[in-house]
Amino acid sequence: MFKHFPALDLDLYLPSLLEHFMGSRKWMASQLGKAGGQSASEAKQAASRRNGRLGGRPRKVAHPTEGG
Repeated sequence: MFKHFPALDLDLYLPSLLEHFMGSRKWMASQLGKAGGQSASEAKQAASRRNGRLGGRPRKVAHPTEGG
């Protein structure tokens, strides 16, 4: 799927050109995942409110290391 422009002595590979124009599959998948994670469903909002009433997200506990 090459396109040749003889006047410019130029060859273009169309799938590669479209990938750079529209984004790679990996990039597109990451953008869709990012948008999905930012959604605020009723269930997510309710869980956030319940967690907030309990004092919010628990703090991380530092575990002491052995032999220190």
